[in-house]
Parts: sequence; C-alpha cells; structure tokens
Amino acid sequence: MLLGARGQLGKALLRSVPDGVELIPITRKQLRVTDESCYFKLLKRYQPDWVINACAYTDVEKAETECTEAYQVNCEFPFRLAYYCNPLSIKLLHIST
Repeated sequence: MLLGARGQLGKALLRSVPDGVELIPITRKQLRVTDESCYFKLLKRYQPDWVINACAYTDVEKAETECTEAYQVNCEFPFRLAYYCNPLSIKLLHIST
C-alpha cells in the first residue's frame, strides 16, 4: 500500500513498481491523516504486507505558520500509523527528508 500516491514522491514510486508487485495507491481523498479510524479501516480492508508512507507536509514556508498541521502530518501521523500497523504485522516504510 502506498500512502500519498498523488504526491511527487508517490508518483515516482508508482512509475517504478517492479513486475509482480501489487501496489495499492492511496490518495489524500481516501486517507485523512488526522482521522485514525480512517487509516485503521484502510489497513484492515486491504491488509497489506507493507505500507509505504510517502505522505508529507512539504511546504516549508507555510509550515512556519501552519505548524500544527505540519506536525500532525510529519510527526503524529507516522507514529500513529506505526501503532496500527504493528498488531496487524504490517511492515511500515516511512520516507522523510
């Protein structure tokens, strides 16, 4: 499962999927990072072996004024995602700069 499939990194990852690998693209419309029940439902529904988290708040200048949202997306969300992946034995790859 690829979270952030329509972002710059997500699009690049989708273009490079190896043969034989099924990658489920998840976009912002399908995933509200501030709604834990939303991503827990996605994990339970698809039960992927891996989750690749390419979601990120990337606007550096806006992050200075929208620091709560940036913190939620870049810090709290990966932490909570790992919390829900663990009991389902889902491996998580979080990509961050």
